[in-house]
Amino acid sequence: MPDPTMYGLPPGTDMCTILGSTPPEGKVLNFVDPPSLKPGLMAVCFILCPTALVLTVGRLIANRKMWKAADYSSMVSVILLVGMIGMELGVNSYHDYARHQYDIPLC
Repeated sequence: MPDPTMYGLPPGTDMCTILGSTPPEGKVLNFVDPPSLKPGLMAVCFILCPTALVLTVGRLIANRKMWKAADYSSMVSVILLVGMIGMELGVNSYHDYARHQYDIPLC
């Protein structure tokens, strides 16, 4: 656990009781069983990733006679996007990290 004095807190402060962020007006804090953002994360990933793949493949097919730097960078960015989405979904399938910042303690 990090030292509380690094964050300007008094020594001996329990970091598990401090919020990661300030909640919006009217929100109730819930460290025990916070609501998950996993369904929304999965929906965004499953909609945007195939869309990006289709648009990039369409771009590469349209410019198949002579690719330029923009075509290569589009291809690289889609490969990185698929890797990033795979890591996000893989991590969130084992641990529920898809939560609001104000529902996460500092520890």
